[in-house]
Amino acid sequence: MFRPNSALKMKLAGAGIAARQLSVYRSLTKDDIFMSMLGLLDLLVQEKPTPQSLFDGYFDLTHRLFGVSVPSGFHGNAWQYHLINLILKDDNPFSRRCETTAFDKLEHHLKKAAGIDMRNLSTLAFLDAKSIRHTVKTKISDLLTWVSEIPSFEAWPDWEPAGQPLSCEPQRPDSSDPGISLGNALLSADDWESKLPDVARFYAQNGTGIFGTYAAFRWVRSGTGGYLQGIEQPDPITFDNLIGYQKERKIVIDNTEKLLQGLPANNILLYGERGTGKSSTVKALVHEFGNRGLRLVEVSKQHLADFPQIIRLLKKRAQKFIIFVDDLSFEENEAEYKHLKGLLEGGLEARPANILIYATSNRRHLIKEYFSDRDTVASHGEVRVQDTLQEKLSLSDRFGITVTFISPAQAEYLAIVDGLARQAGLCIPQEELHRQALQWELRYNGRSGRTARQFIDWLIGEKKRKTL
Repeated sequence: MFRPNSALKMKLAGAGIAARQLSVYRSLTKDDIFMSMLGLLDLLVQEKPTPQSLFDGYFDLTHRLFGVSVPSGFHGNAWQYHLINLILKDDNPFSRRCETTAFDKLEHHLKKAAGIDMRNLSTLAFLDAKSIRHTVKTKISDLLTWVSEIPSFEAWPDWEPAGQPLSCEPQRPDSSDPGISLGNALLSADDWESKLPDVARFYAQNGTGIFGTYAAFRWVRSGTGGYLQGIEQPDPITFDNLIGYQKERKIVIDNTEKLLQGLPANNILLYGERGTGKSSTVKALVHEFGNRGLRLVEVSKQHLADFPQIIRLLKKRAQKFIIFVDDLSFEENEAEYKHLKGLLEGGLEARPANILIYATSNRRHLIKEYFSDRDTVASHGEVRVQDTLQEKLSLSDRFGITVTFISPAQAEYLAIVDGLARQAGLCIPQEELHRQALQWELRYNGRSGRTARQFIDWLIGEKKRKTL
């Protein structure tokens, strides 16, 4: 039986002490896996922990680490990947400052504190999974001499894949993922403090906290306030997948480019018939510009009153944000549009330069208008009827740019069908494809890009069904 020596005991004790000396990266102690590791280290330096606590501590940590998916190209184990991922995603005073300030311009005391934390975290990263496993088993054997007679006692799992060294020189080409590349660089370094400028550069280029983790968010109402919820798998639509409406999409893309370049840019209203690709155009921006710091925040019409709270969360960040309001329109008795008007133009607080609003609507003027609004007799007694009309029309006017998506003509509809069929690899004679596409649009939802997509999806399903 392996017996832990005094040097190993000192190493484990030192790792536990290092984990408790974090200042800048203190929030890592709120992570369940981090605390599970710390709890196990505490048990291993105790003279006589209970066997049950050792069993529970080891297998709780192992269970949690088995849930960590180590990506291809990363040169370490699950614990190292999880720890480095925590570091790169942590939202703390140092990482937040790195988003907007060059490393050599940062306060000396902040860099020093972050460097000390990095040194302590490296102590945790290079813990030997097999040594920890053997230390736990040895302590249990000393406390319960009979337990070694149980056959399964010797066959314990650990979180380090068999045959994989704890740290190594790169055995595979570095990943194109900047987080994986930096993680591998840390694992190859003897001194993590010396890598602090690289870590700072990562924060500057990729963001921190949830804004470094996700590119798309939805605003979730909670009580009297709300919070941003990251979307792990945004709609995968890209501009390469969208056929037609190139002129309309170029207006949106060019305006977004200005936002990313720090130039004056406009809020945009995307107006037009249903199914013409208005929402898809906005969603595709994330995949086009996410790696340049663009973030998309979806806010429902019912939560427009939360705009001030949302703006406070976004305005001091280094990223650029598009607040996306889909299918925007208001009924006669709805007053939420006034919150949007103030943000677009006319509110006391200026809209931050890193935020734009993109909205889609099937209505050009957004607020439902009745003929009775134009009739002085049926105007509910209001004397200045024109003021009522102007109040309703002024909302759409406050969007600097309106992009109109009209329903496609037959030739445009068939061109969209042709493009989608090529993308899907469908080998169907064009005459037959067009005949079925025209039948489909007559039978279902009329001519639109969405109808074309639904038709192609049906064809793909039929083709696959016949091969089963």
